[in-house]
Amino acid sequence: MLQNHEPTASQNHEKPSADALDSDCDFKKLAQSFQAQGDKLAEDGKYRKALGKWEAALNLMPEHAVLFEQKAQVLLELGDA
Repeated sequence: MLQNHEPTASQNHEKPSADALDSDCDFKKLAQSFQAQGDKLAEDGKYRKALGKWEAALNLMPEHAVLFEQKAQVLLELGDA
């Protein structure tokens, strides 16, 4: 049975709204802030706290591969991998 679905914005070839772009920019800035905080915590040897910051950043920017690498390195350091 076929279901009637509304086309998405990309299927309609619509551009995202200015508010959506601003929101994306805000999420990216917030994610970068969490990443920087995590980097500093890791440098100070506070690995568990760093993981928390990187997890927050990953929730906002799951496509950011560097965060997965950093997380993996810390988990190996802690012996949790």
